Amino acid sequence: MKIVVITGCSSGIGLETALQMAKARDKPYKVYATMRNLEKRGEIENRGSDVMNKTLFVRDLDITKDESVDKFFTTLIRDEGRIDVLINNAGVMHAGILETVSLDEIRGVMETNYFGAVRTIHAILSVMKRQGSGRIINVSSLFGICGAPFTEAYSASKFALEGFSEALAPSLRKFNINLSTIQYGPVETPIRDREEEMFARVKYDMVDDKTGQLMRNFRAGRDHIVNLDNGAAQTAEDAVKVLVKAIEDDDPKLMYSSSDFVAGVVSSKLKDPTGESMVASASKSFLGD
Repeated sequence: MKIVVITGCSSGIGLETALQMAKARDKPYKVYATMRNLEKRGEIENRGSDVMNKTLFVRDLDITKDESVDKFFTTLIRDEGRIDVLINNAGVMHAGILETVSLDEIRGVMETNYFGAVRTIHAILSVMKRQGSGRIINVSSLFGICGAPFTEAYSASKFALEGFSEALAPSLRKFNINLSTIQYGPVETPIRDREEEMFARVKYDMVDDKTGQLMRNFRAGRDHIVNLDNGAAQTAEDAVKVLVKAIEDDDPKLMYSSSDFVAGVVSSKLKDPTGESMVASASKSFLGD
């Protein structure tokens, strides 16, 4: 039975992945679904009641705290003796007008989206190397390949995660450990509701009228892209299928695009070494002509 750890399982992709893997009849997974706040464990415990404490175990883990990460993985390795799959799913979205955002706020985004993944990988690498196998999935974003206006902090955190993953992957393969990133576009999860709260906190009164209007254009452009019937937006169920496919791939890749839409945008970016096509595309798509 493979030992699986998933971060950020209180809702969305993490929750759905934990349930699907724990309930899989044809695959022997023992899933540790973790979250920072165990008061939010109600949904996963209710929906996973038939496998709770059999193939599904809910645990607290705050990936922004060294002591929490050390305690969790020390206990896990003591009890299980190994870890086969680590899915770094926990993350926060962020958008705002840069000059109105505090540096502490930006550090907070980086602490979760980048250093959180680094902490968990740091904690398990020696174990995976000793056992001579392992699978690590870092949940990234389209904005980790193609930066978007007014998402500087978020894009930077995912770009950092992509660079970290690409640099680490070659040496890990020498130990039969495969590391991959998944670039997701918009996914219909509860995080979308939190994004509305995020946009409501934008400090328009602290900037000039032009910048404020560009921020409003960004929000409208983003909503337009999400609502188009072009495959840009995915359900959580579809998002999970991509993630599970990446875990079970017999020939693991470094990068997985979550949809044809994402793959098309990433391909366009990589074909242009000057980066100008992405600047022009982001300006048109998000900010208006």
